[in-house]
Amino acid sequence: MDMTKTIHLVDDDDAVRESLRMLLEVHGLNVRAFPSANALLEDPQGENADCFLLDLHMPGLSGLELLELLRKRGNFAPAILLTGRYDPLLSSRLSKANIFVVLQKPPGASTLLATIKSAMSVSVRQ
Repeated sequence: MDMTKTIHLVDDDDAVRESLRMLLEVHGLNVRAFPSANALLEDPQGENADCFLLDLHMPGLSGLELLELLRKRGNFAPAILLTGRYDPLLSSRLSKANIFVVLQKPPGASTLLATIKSAMSVSVRQ
C-alpha cells in the first residue's frame, strides 16, 4: 500500500492498538497510533489523516463521538470503526457521521487491509 497515506489509529487497548499498527505498517501504511480520542485531539497533527481507524467503545470520548467532533470541524477523511459489540441503535448516528464501515473485532487482516484501501480510494460525502 501507499506509505504516503497516513492512518490514524485510536484504540484504548494497548495490545490491539500495537498489533493493528504493526499489521498496517508491514503492509506499507504510515500509522500514527493514539491510546484515546483526547490523545489524538491534543496532538497538533492528530486531525491530519488520510483515514481514521477508531475503536467504537473507549473511556472518555468514544470513536463515534470523536468522529462526530471531527466532522463538525470540517474533517471528512474516511473513517472505519472497530467494535467488539455493535449497537444497532447507533445506526442513525453512524450514518450522519459518514462512517465508511463498522468492522467487528478482531477484523481479519485481509478484510481490514481491503477496507482501508477502499476507504482511501473514495471520497466521503460532506
